[in-house]
Amino acid sequence: MIDYSCMSLSFLSKHYAEIDELRRKKHGMITRGTEKGLFVPTPLVHMTDAFSALLKDRIISKNSLFLDAGCGDGRIVALAGMFGLKPYGIEYDDEFFSIASDSLKSMKENGMLKEYGLAKGDFLLESSYRKLGKKFREFNIVFNFINMCNELAEKIHIESEKGTVFLIYDTSSVGVKFENVSYLKTITLRDEDAIRRYNNKEKFTDLPMMIDYLHIYVKK
Repeated sequence: MIDYSCMSLSFLSKHYAEIDELRRKKHGMITRGTEKGLFVPTPLVHMTDAFSALLKDRIISKNSLFLDAGCGDGRIVALAGMFGLKPYGIEYDDEFFSIASDSLKSMKENGMLKEYGLAKGDFLLESSYRKLGKKFREFNIVFNFINMCNELAEKIHIESEKGTVFLIYDTSSVGVKFENVSYLKTITLRDEDAIRRYNNKEKFTDLPMMIDYLHIYVKK
């Protein structure tokens, strides 16, 4: 049984659904290109299943330092905290950093998030980690929504400790092959409610992410 913190998935889902709706009204869509890549919000339902499986299979463990490299609006940082990890995020874009900062600060002030770290910057630069009071090599788990993953894998190869887990969220079932970071397995993530709605030909405001994949790598 997962020992969740006092923050619930239902609260988190509602909070970020409201943020998505505000962004949809402002920009016409949720996704947006940034200077460092395309922002696509990671579905919380998918990563809830992923964290549960990763903990159950002992691929990751509670109290590990978790990094979301390119954390966007902070939703996965918050979710990682809910699962008992020590969550940190780095985001380059001004708008998304502001949203993440306000959201995570509010959750901590209201006792829903025990701890977190957030910095504005480039996740490939060590200066960003100094803002967190950390070094990149301290993180046990590195998460990335397939953005500059080759450069990030090389950084893990050079700097990270053995056993560091590299998680890549991807819309493709075929994972990227890295020379110096070993592939472990892939978790298929299915949003059964979205699949049902799609099969019933219901209208979606945004393209539903019904089936995605989490590719898991380990620094040997």
